[in-house]
Amino acid sequence: MSMEPQKEEPPPERTAQILRFERKKKAEPKAAAQSPLAGLGKFAKTNQPDDFAHRQKTNAAAVLVLMLLVVGGVWLAIKLSELRKSQDCVMAGRRDCAQQISTPTIYR
Repeated sequence: MSMEPQKEEPPPERTAQILRFERKKKAEPKAAAQSPLAGLGKFAKTNQPDDFAHRQKTNAAAVLVLMLLVVGGVWLAIKLSELRKSQDCVMAGRRDCAQQISTPTIYR
């Protein structure tokens, strides 16, 4: 048994490895596939006349409801803003927060 130091072999060099990915084949369209719009004909009202007046009344009612919602939302936002200002005044330690202080308007 000899006590010679063993020479370490260098690790083998890594070479680039190319992986090949195969493309998926396109699925062939089914011959029996039906259009999703094909069955909508049963919902068409071809035998009934168009009730224009009723449709206009319904549209007017919808516009009125939307306008009420918008006006109510604006009113609510204004009231919440006033409440926030009032609470800020109270939290600052002031005593006359409920009074509206009028400022003179300067006209030039």
